[in-house]
Amino acid sequence: MKKLISAFLIAALAISAHAADWPQWRGSNRLGAADETIKPEWPTEGPKELWRATLGAGYSAPAVVGEKLYITGNLKINDELRGHLFAIDTATGKELWRTDYGQEWSKNYPSTRTTPTVVGDKLYFISGSMDVLCLSTEGKIIWRVNMAERFQGKPPMWGYAESPLIYDNKIICHPGGPDATVAALDINGGNTLWTAKLATNNTPDGSTYCSPILLTLHGTRQVVTHTNNHFIGLNADTGQLLWQTPYKNFRGIHPNTPQPIGNDTIAISSGYEFETRLYRINKNTDGSFAAEQLWTTKDADAQVHGIVLHNNVLFSSATKGGMSAIDPKTGQTLYRVKEVEKPSLVKSANRLIAYSEKNGNVYLLDATPEKYTIQGQFPITFGELQHWAHPVIANGKLYIRHGTVLAAYNVK
Repeated sequence: MKKLISAFLIAALAISAHAADWPQWRGSNRLGAADETIKPEWPTEGPKELWRATLGAGYSAPAVVGEKLYITGNLKINDELRGHLFAIDTATGKELWRTDYGQEWSKNYPSTRTTPTVVGDKLYFISGSMDVLCLSTEGKIIWRVNMAERFQGKPPMWGYAESPLIYDNKIICHPGGPDATVAALDINGGNTLWTAKLATNNTPDGSTYCSPILLTLHGTRQVVTHTNNHFIGLNADTGQLLWQTPYKNFRGIHPNTPQPIGNDTIAISSGYEFETRLYRINKNTDGSFAAEQLWTTKDADAQVHGIVLHNNVLFSSATKGGMSAIDPKTGQTLYRVKEVEKPSLVKSANRLIAYSEKNGNVYLLDATPEKYTIQGQFPITFGELQHWAHPVIANGKLYIRHGTVLAAYNVK
């Protein structure tokens, strides 16, 4: 576990110099974890709301660095749906600037999905319409690459929904086309650095909404992610396929970032009443890698909500209602949190926060392997459409987005 944490810390330092920032999807290490202690309980009315900001329509979560927050949203301009990147002052909720970055996904569920990744004075994100973009932190577009034009990429059914992984001046994207299932671009200009071309029965594997994670397994840095047919690990330097294992629900949809459990074990969950599984990645005597399935459960159903390891318990939306607490060693259900339906999850150093898709309530939980206690809750009464945006904790504030509205709460 220490080796794994060290690898995450190195990756995090390349993105953010402040431990309490949230510079990318699921935080500095992509674990859905905030490196800070928050209030252990809330008053009856919930934590104090600090401000609300009106944005474009979106399901995306914010990235937070210092006193600035960056988030995407769709606005209708002259009868065309246009994607916008917003910069918000985290102290006041005041809009600092907005940039129109072009035509966005306008078919089913026409709201933005991508969370920007902040590296120094640059922002990187991927639009639902297949553009990989780099902007300055002042809102100027520096470069863009369209994955359909360069790689013959094909969007999944509901548009692209990944948030880019960045390391060693590389930005990872999933074109999902015959010229690249996965690709690495140079963050300084968008040039192609490597591609991984994967196929099943001579048919190119497709993109599947997954935002990947960078892990060091048996001394080798790997991009760990999904295609529509497989759970895979790629050499982070070259894109070489190191291992893969079949993993496909009936729609081939895998939006959740893989969740590392220990030095070489990784949990994955994809919803639609499909299996949540734990794999061990083994290194063979000849130097090759292989994925070994350790357990599977159908009592976890994280469709788009993510899974979080908190106090040595794996928490996930439950297939039969509520939220499941899973023993990561065995896959057995320890208990079910019946009050919390289909939640997106985030953890702090001392608490678990769950934002329910079903009723829009936000819950604060003290959760251990033995039991849970709800230490506060409040409803989200603003915004519109589905409660799909993941909550974010950064620098003592909790951020909740619902449609066109983002609110900040004091949880310090």
